[in-house]
Amino acid sequence: MLKTNMLLICMYFFCNTAYSESSNEYKKLLLERYHNSISKYEKQEQDCKVLSKVLPQETFSNISLTETELISALSFYYYKAHLVCTTKARVEYLAYATLLSLNSESAKGMVDASNEMLTYDYKTYVEQEIEYMKLDADLRTKLDEISHLKFPFLLVESFQNLGKSY
Repeated sequence: MLKTNMLLICMYFFCNTAYSESSNEYKKLLLERYHNSISKYEKQEQDCKVLSKVLPQETFSNISLTETELISALSFYYYKAHLVCTTKARVEYLAYATLLSLNSESAKGMVDASNEMLTYDYKTYVEQEIEYMKLDADLRTKLDEISHLKFPFLLVESFQNLGKSY
């Protein structure tokens, strides 16, 4: 244990020294990767939209839902599927945004603005989850078993398509 801790301390000092000597190069590379991560996120988001389908009318055929319950379920699963689909790109963005923010005071405003943009879906997902959790537990269990809801779908078009059967 002591050997491991000493190794970690030595690595910290070595990395810290190396970082100090190339601080500008480090910040420049972080900024470049930060911008690339935003581009990757935008591409991933577009790819997810391309994969999105309209939910078939029979999606909820074995479940009795009010229109309010339908809206709650669709909203929750829409954001959940979207977040799952874009997770890889969001994680990369978060890593570089955090590093850039910690290492460049001048980049904080830019990072904060992009953080707000890229975390909007998480904020909305949490809000939708609060509403979804108000649904009956048995209903939520049945909804969790619907495979169509696990993949990205077109929210408005799906609601319109499903609304015809209500």
